[in-house]
Amino acid sequence: MELFLLTMLLLHFVGLSALLGVGVAQLRQRDARLLRIMFPAAIVQLLTGVGLVFGNMRLGNGVNDDKIMFKMGIAVLVLLLTGYLAFKAKKSETGADVPADGMPVVFGITLIAVLANTAIAVYWN
Repeated sequence: MELFLLTMLLLHFVGLSALLGVGVAQLRQRDARLLRIMFPAAIVQLLTGVGLVFGNMRLGNGVNDDKIMFKMGIAVLVLLLTGYLAFKAKKSETGADVPADGMPVVFGITLIAVLANTAIAVYWN
């Protein structure tokens, strides 16, 4: 079971780095094709987070229900926002133009939510 938890944690970090890496690249390049990577990364984050919770519950480790619900709410928000971004990026013909209809704002909210979720994981005991 420990191998399962470590694998989930590794994949969770991969999803996190994909979300943040695409965020930094998007801020510099303004290439909407990069946004398509964010939605699968958000799915990986959510699924591995659920796997970590259930793995810890199975081992009998205590989990903070309030913290988990709060983090899951943020993860679902990130999933919805990245789904919107991926839909807008796929809808454009070339995928190279970023629509000006608030997409940077949605993208900024997504990055803030990811960083907030990480801070909650680190500081909330």
